[in-house]
Amino acid sequence: MKWYLPSFNGDFRFEEIGEGRATRITVEKPTPAEREVLRRWAEKTPAISPGDLEGLENDGAIEVEAPIAEVAAPMAKLLNVGKVGLLTALSFESGHIHVTAGIEKIPAWMKKMEKTQGPAVAAVTVTRPKLCCPECSGRPEGERKACDVLWEFLDPLQRREWIRDRRVTAFGGLTGHAYDLRPRTSAVAARRGRICFDMDDRLVLHNFNLDVPPEEELLAAKLILEHCENWLRVEDEVDPVGRASPGTIFVSPLPPVYR
Repeated sequence: MKWYLPSFNGDFRFEEIGEGRATRITVEKPTPAEREVLRRWAEKTPAISPGDLEGLENDGAIEVEAPIAEVAAPMAKLLNVGKVGLLTALSFESGHIHVTAGIEKIPAWMKKMEKTQGPAVAAVTVTRPKLCCPECSGRPEGERKACDVLWEFLDPLQRREWIRDRRVTAFGGLTGHAYDLRPRTSAVAARRGRICFDMDDRLVLHNFNLDVPPEEELLAAKLILEHCENWLRVEDEVDPVGRASPGTIFVSPLPPVYR
């Protein structure tokens, strides 16, 4: 059985192992708020040790000696504290799907239903979407707000680019090079592996900030390239470095911890 808890960068995943006596837990790129949830969850879950918590906070997978419902249900509750309309759906081997609005009693009734429906195969905990009248924008609320912030810092040409192609051209404040900036959710950024592409030298800059929505990550890169280009265009973070024009690789003025 697997239990999925949707999160900002994917999901918190719980997978049953050891004939149901143990659970593998996987967390990918937790946000600062999700790390706080992890700490609170670890404090209330006897099976979790400090070392386990450190592994999860750093994009790891751990295995604990506890049934899946006993570790996943408390996490589901903490991740969704204060949210309206919490729903957990379980799929059983028989094909039956059972839905419940409660979390605390799941371990007990799941065992009872398995006697007639066979083993539980998968579970997911979701929350009701926000109710509204406007036409769907196709973007999550947080990302739409991030678009508003980005918009405030785009010039007229960049705004037209963003509306037409969901991309922005920025010019390096030191090199004058033209950069093609794409949000990390775009197909082009996924193909390149990075959001910043130097169109003059045909290379990418290595940088990321997954703690903020894609639009605000792009905004930070745009502003820094335009005004503090030597914060990003630095040694070891330009690929392939052999294509870089002479004199365009800089030494970061920031302290080592920020390089």
